[in-house]
Amino acid sequence: MVRVRRRRRKKLEPRKRSYKLYIRRVLTKVQPNKEIGMRTLNIMSSFVNDLFDRIASEATRISHADRRQTIMLRDMHYALRLIMVAEMAERTHERASDSLKKYKLSRARRSCFCV
Repeated sequence: MVRVRRRRRKKLEPRKRSYKLYIRRVLTKVQPNKEIGMRTLNIMSSFVNDLFDRIASEATRISHADRRQTIMLRDMHYALRLIMVAEMAERTHERASDSLKKYKLSRARRSCFCV
């Protein structure tokens, strides 16, 4: 009887989140004639990752305090208010609400045309 050895699969490292592409897109929309250096882009991406992690972990704590496993919109709003400066948190919340409305409208339009 011949024993067949199976190869061990290499463990894949999880991909690091990068917001470089999106930062560059926003910059070209806001300031079309400006460019951003690679070092600055890395710093901005790191900043966005850090902020995302802080907000997500705070929202998780809030939802667990309410004995829920799902993060609700109000949990995100409370987390924003706790982490960010008051004025910045309000602007962020307004923009997020507007984006959510646009997303819901686009989903509603798609479902209407699929008939």
